[in-house]
Formats: sequence, C-alpha cells, structure tokens
Amino acid sequence: MASSKPPPKLRRPPRTYLSGKFIEDFNEAWEKYGKDALTIVAKKFPEKFVAIRAALEPKSVQVTAHSVVTEMSGQELDRYYTMLEELEAKKALTIDGTSYQLIESKTNEPTSNE
Repeated sequence: MASSKPPPKLRRPPRTYLSGKFIEDFNEAWEKYGKDALTIVAKKFPEKFVAIRAALEPKSVQVTAHSVVTEMSGQELDRYYTMLEELEAKKALTIDGTSYQLIESKTNEPTSNE
C-alpha cells in the first residue's frame, strides 16, 4: 500500500513557520511602505480604507470595573450604579454620546464568590 504523504522534500513547512515568516515579512514591508500605502488606499479606494479601519476595531470589549470601583467617591459610585441599573433594564446605555449594549456572557465560568 502506497503512502499518501508527499516525499519529505515536497512537504510544506509547518503553518506556524509560514505564519511567523509572513508576519516578519509583512512588518518589514510595513515599516518601509505602510504610511504611503495607507495614503494611496485612502485616496484611490476610500471604501476599502474605511473597511480596513473598521476591521481593526475590536468586535467586543470586556470591561472589568473591580479595581476602579474601589477608588470611586460616593457620588461617582451612585452614578455608576445608576448606569448599571439602566444598562441592566434597557440592555443598552448611552454615556456622553457613546452607545453601549449589554452582551450577556455565554460561558459558565465560576465567579470568585462561588
């Protein structure tokens, strides 16, 4: 029975090697051409420029307020808890013109209280 694996000299390098090498090459090219490339894309293909920028935004942000809360004044804590109550009730909140949406956790990770 013949082996389905290609001979050793025809095998592709591991994906991690290719990924690492690609990143190194990309970073080198970026240092040399990055700013000029962005300018060209922004002028000639503004829709792609916007798409690139949008792709760089995080898909979601996890906020941990534990350490911040301990440093808040009583008045700040009152405002914070009011905002949390509004967020919980409406599943959305706007602070200084920026809208936030509550995303419920889908994991069953235990909390430190358990």
